[in-house]
Amino acid sequence: MKKEKPQKNKKLNVKNLYKIVFKLAVSVLIILSLAIIPTLCISLVTVEDKLSKASKYKGILELWNIDTFEGGTAGKSAYLTNRSIAFEKQNKGLYVMVKNYTEEECRLALAEGKRPALISFGVGVGEDIIDYLSPLVGNFNEVRPEFLAAGKSENNQLAVPYCTGMYSIITTSQKLESAGQTADAGLSSIVTSCGSQKTLKNGKVKTTYSVSFGGKGYNSASLAYNDMYGKLTASDTAFSSEYNQKSPYNAYCDFVEGNSVMLMGTQRDMARIENRYSQGKIDGVIYEHLAGYTDLAQFIGVCKTDNSETFDACQNFISFIVSADSQQSLSKIGMFSVRMQKIYFEGEWSNAEYALSNPVSVQNVFTTKVQIAINIQNCFN
Repeated sequence: MKKEKPQKNKKLNVKNLYKIVFKLAVSVLIILSLAIIPTLCISLVTVEDKLSKASKYKGILELWNIDTFEGGTAGKSAYLTNRSIAFEKQNKGLYVMVKNYTEEECRLALAEGKRPALISFGVGVGEDIIDYLSPLVGNFNEVRPEFLAAGKSENNQLAVPYCTGMYSIITTSQKLESAGQTADAGLSSIVTSCGSQKTLKNGKVKTTYSVSFGGKGYNSASLAYNDMYGKLTASDTAFSSEYNQKSPYNAYCDFVEGNSVMLMGTQRDMARIENRYSQGKIDGVIYEHLAGYTDLAQFIGVCKTDNSETFDACQNFISFIVSADSQQSLSKIGMFSVRMQKIYFEGEWSNAEYALSNPVSVQNVFTTKVQIAINIQNCFN
């Protein structure tokens, strides 16, 4: 009997131990639950917040940029990309994707049924995309009227200009002196009368033309001269018969290589010349800005869509890039504002901008390629 009592006490001790372990387990669970529940609540709030932010996504506006002429110191796509980032910051959940297309790539993509939300384009491309554009209904009165009118077709505002370039006659005092001329009466008055011919020792005749300019493509400085002063008179030394096959860059090379006394170039050529001047490669530069005419404006339009929210967002983007703040940043790419707004404050860019502040004849962006070619040909006697 004495041996059985310890066994009974042992059973009681085991039961007590179980009870103690159970109570401890329950306590631990309670403590853990008190720690985990707030964390779970925070996690749920975080997930809800993320879902809320995701629900603010408004879509992507695809913007095709087609360049048919050079920018100033940088490409126009740089301006569009910069402005897209700024626009996105002000319009949370809405994104703008800039894609650069050649003229041919644009035509092929449209033929395949692809459609962007917005298209940025210049003279020569308008003819190809006019049927894809939707009439705009926004108020763009901050844009100069002569520029705004150049984006109309049949009284519909199909595109809005957002930057412009210009043409200038460029030479140096040394080149003029060598040609026996001065700039007293203005470069435009002697633009075709500075050329000369020289017989070399080998019997060949070297011609130094009075002026070089590009006519390849849809833009030509000859159009600016013709609009402001009349037709250009051709002669053996006025300008090369290959003017209409030359690119603006080839014309610039002719000028710096000594094959012409003057250059009728664009804002890109002005940037090249100013860069050479800053490097000490050229001196005594003289400009006459042909600011009374331009076909170097870049426009933007909205593709037809049944989605009213997309259409409104596209119009808002156009309003944004022609706003005063956005136009100020055009100085970063060497282009000029389409508003009566000063963005340059020193140097030749400021002089050019001042010349451009006078009334300007702006080529309609929907002018056909055939008509452009006719207009260029009609610039010459």
